Amino acid sequence: MKEKTKARPWLMIAMAVLLITWSCSGIGSTRKNKRPVLEAPPAVSFLAGVSTGGLVENNSLEGIKNISGVDAISGATRIRFSAGVHKEIRYKGLMFESGIDYLAFDQTLAWDMPSFSRKGKRDVRFSQWRMPVTCNARFFKNREGEARLIVKGGISVGYTALKSIADSGTLPEYTFNRWDYGPTLGLMYFPFFPAQDFRLGVFLDVYRGSRIYKDAFHRGEGLGGQSYLKLGIVIQSR
Repeated sequence: MKEKTKARPWLMIAMAVLLITWSCSGIGSTRKNKRPVLEAPPAVSFLAGVSTGGLVENNSLEGIKNISGVDAISGATRIRFSAGVHKEIRYKGLMFESGIDYLAFDQTLAWDMPSFSRKGKRDVRFSQWRMPVTCNARFFKNREGEARLIVKGGISVGYTALKSIADSGTLPEYTFNRWDYGPTLGLMYFPFFPAQDFRLGVFLDVYRGSRIYKDAFHRGEGLGGQSYLKLGIVIQSR
C-alpha cells in the first residue's frame, strides 16, 4: 500500500506532462487540415465559481503504528468561492495561459483516537492566491479559429495569504506552510461560437500539490498536501 501511495503524486505529474505534450502537438496538427482555419487571437478570461477541497486527510490511518480498530481520522470540506483572471500567450505556434486565481477553503479535521489519547476537531480555513501556467489545446474550431473546447495541462503555484485554524479537544501540534506547487488539469467549454467580442462558457480545474500541513498523524507521502476542484462560469474576451 505504501508504494502505491508514494507513486500518486509522481503519477499525476507524469499525466500532466503527457497532457501538455499531447496538447501542444494537437495545436500544431490543426494546421494540416485541408480546409484553411485561422488562429484566433489570444484571449483574456474572467472566471468566477466555487471551490472545494483543502488538505488531504489521513482517513485511512496510513503510516500510523500501534493503531486499533477504534481509532479514526475523518475530514469534511465545504464549498467556497473562487475567482480569477487569465491571459493566453502564443509562443512559437503554441498557446499558453497564465494569470491569477483567488480560492478559499473551509475544512474540518476530526480525531477520535483512544490509543493515542487524542480526541477533538480542527477547523481549518484559508485562502490562497495562485498562479497557474498551462499549455492549451483547442478543439472543434470554426473558420475564425474559435474553439468550443479548450483542454489545459500544466503547473500551479500557490501562496496562502490568510488562514484561521481553531482547535477543540486534545489534538497534535502541527506546521502549516504558505507555499505549495503541483500539476493542474482543466478544461473550458463554450456552447456557442461568439457573435461579438465576448463569449460565455464553463470551466473545470483540478489540482493535487505539495504538502502544506503536517502533524504526527500526517507524515506519509501525499498526506497534508493541497488538493482541490474548482468550477464555474468563464467570460472570454478578445
